[in-house]
Amino acid sequence: MRTRKLALALLAAATFLAGCGDDTDGDTQADPGPTDTTATDSGTDESASLGDDVAAVVDGEEISAASIDAHVESFVSNPQFAEQLEGAEGEAARAQLGAQILTSAIQSSVLSAGADEIGAPVGDEDIEAARAEVEEQAGGPEGLEAAMAQQGLTEDLLQMELRGVAAVQNITEALDEASGEETSDDTAPEEAAPGTELTPSEQRVQEYLLELAGAADIQVHPDFGRWDAQTGQVVPAGAAPAPIPGG
Repeated sequence: MRTRKLALALLAAATFLAGCGDDTDGDTQADPGPTDTTATDSGTDESASLGDDVAAVVDGEEISAASIDAHVESFVSNPQFAEQLEGAEGEAARAQLGAQILTSAIQSSVLSAGADEIGAPVGDEDIEAARAEVEEQAGGPEGLEAAMAQQGLTEDLLQMELRGVAAVQNITEALDEASGEETSDDTAPEEAAPGTELTPSEQRVQEYLLELAGAADIQVHPDFGRWDAQTGQVVPAGAAPAPIPGG
């Protein structure tokens, strides 16, 4: 059961921000139709006033530019990726990498705040538990280290990802408890609700995460790009806007 929970947490943590562009009334399937592309950016005016030492602000909490730059540099110093990220030709790749890392940082921040809000804050023990499960799936600590090396994932980046995963797990357990459907490791897996591939527990989590995504106030420094609320991603500076669904 824990393995299934971890897999669901990973999936939810990786995809929930795509709901930022949806209406918050719960109808996530509706086609938004043609949309003014200026509406896909969140906090454009405020973003222009961010200090150069700030990469983004999420609900008033700053993400430092230095931390994102340090993560990018860790890839540059890795021989496996250095050639792709160096020189003029690597500039676009570096910008894309920085945008991806900043997206993950924003995601982790929003998820952690959501866990706090629901009364299930993420502690060190939760992150360690998530790590232990990832290690188990990777075949042990050495398997995880090998996977991290292959992907260029530093310990700091792993911790950031694990915090988001642990937040989703805590949110799931809190919502299950509140609904009277608290589960344990020995509980039989729930069946999906009729007409959907999601179990009732998964539906509750999805709805809550979409609420978080829709309510989040996210501003990104122009040097790192812009926040695209339609896709829930940081778009690198100079990149073309994403196509508008239904446009």
